[in-house]
Amino acid sequence: MPADDEATLRAKYQLLGPLARATAPGKAIAARLDRYGKLIEGEVVPNFTLMKPDGNTFTLHGLSAKWKVIHFGAAQHGSSR
Repeated sequence: MPADDEATLRAKYQLLGPLARATAPGKAIAARLDRYGKLIEGEVVPNFTLMKPDGNTFTLHGLSAKWKVIHFGAAQHGSSR
């Protein structure tokens, strides 16, 4: 699931029957798809909290800047390390 883009995940979810959608993994997929629906280009991104290397946390909306650029990388990809 983590490697699937929104379209692939939606297609897989549509294949699930009602009983499968009611399971914990089915609900996790539905929640992930719901979050995709909240991301609209040009709109304000939902707030989220991340942990810094020192163990402290910060929230996106708590950062004092008019514009914020977010780049997510995956540690398993060499170019993102």
